Amino acid sequence: MVVSKYISIALRHESDANYERMRKEPSHSSIAHSYKTAADYREKAGDFGKAIKDYEEALRYAHSDPMKKEISTKLKELRLESAKVLGRLHAIRGKLEDRIFVFISAIVILSASLFFSLFSLTGNSIAILNNEDFSWIGLCFFLCGLVFAFFYFKKNKNKKNNKK
Repeated sequence: MVVSKYISIALRHESDANYERMRKEPSHSSIAHSYKTAADYREKAGDFGKAIKDYEEALRYAHSDPMKKEISTKLKELRLESAKVLGRLHAIRGKLEDRIFVFISAIVILSASLFFSLFSLTGNSIAILNNEDFSWIGLCFFLCGLVFAFFYFKKNKNKKNNKK
């Protein structure tokens, strides 16, 4: 609820800045102030991309040195914060992709072990193999599946321990 309130306030200030830009003789300080205020609210809402754009617009219209310095500092801090958040998201995505790969591999390999373990399922149509050969192939797949399942559950356990 608070985020949508911040976004609506930011939109109003962006609208004010656009209205001022359309006037015959726009006040650049007013435009800069409106964009800066919009960017502040966007930052509070967590919308870093649009906050950076608003700060850049504010910097473009700012003429006083103190205001330029303040906006430049905020822009630099926001870019650093945005990079940190993006880095954390990429790390989480990579971990999630690894966990999904291990999980799917375990399921596929365990299914293959079941398929090869039950000689009657294949009806000897895969190859000219006897019952003992199918059992060995099924056992190998089963052991590989257990190893993948072990790694999956070990990663889940480590993740839960890190949260505590």
